[in-house]
Amino acid sequence: YEEALLEAQKLGFAESDPTNDVEGIDAAYKMIILTKLAYGMSFTLEDLEIKGISQISANEMMFAKDLGYTIKLIGSAEKRRGKVNVEVSPVLLPMKHPLALIDNELNGVLITSTGIGETLLTGAGAGAKPTATSIVSDLVTISKNITQNREVTPFSHYQVVKNLANTSDLLSNYLLVIECNDTEENQRTILEAISSEGIVMEELKKEIDEDKLMIGGIINNISKESLQRLEDLLLTKNIRSISHIKAL
Repeated sequence: YEEALLEAQKLGFAESDPTNDVEGIDAAYKMIILTKLAYGMSFTLEDLEIKGISQISANEMMFAKDLGYTIKLIGSAEKRRGKVNVEVSPVLLPMKHPLALIDNELNGVLITSTGIGETLLTGAGAGAKPTATSIVSDLVTISKNITQNREVTPFSHYQVVKNLANTSDLLSNYLLVIECNDTEENQRTILEAISSEGIVMEELKKEIDEDKLMIGGIINNISKESLQRLEDLLLTKNIRSISHIKAL
């Protein structure tokens, strides 16, 4: 991770202080703008759940690859029944997913709508020349507005009351990675805990390192509350959930 980050900084794809890049803050700012354009709602950083990539482990990447996924930092905004959920987090994407092909300094915006289906927009989102071009373009626009005495209007006149979705109503798929001592009792406990929440874990993979057992698999259609209850239950049995990552 440190080597990749250093290389990204050398190429100008990450700032000297990379916090906003790797912790999802920069992506969150972009989601605030896109959500305003799409839904007319004005969100703040406090409205978003933001999780970056700095804590992703080699084991998570291994499990994701074994299950046919890659991991990307994704900002998402979804509207259901008039309520909008906006978040930024690492997401497992199938290898052939359009956003899985967006690499390095490229950004991608995938729009799903009733009328046109899926539309993918891509372009450089970092680097010296793309950044400088955007800044110069803004300066030229500001200069013209001043010299020609133009009235400056908001970038979007579309305005509706902010309506946040209840996270308990949102069901998603997750990669769950669990670590425990390699005993039959622990394996049985894990399966019983998963079943107690009515959860089905698909494509279960196991990796054993000496006396340690690591289990990773995709859990389908679970709320964040149910996922937290499962992790709390496992913790009472001294079984640690290493992580969970949203999956498409």
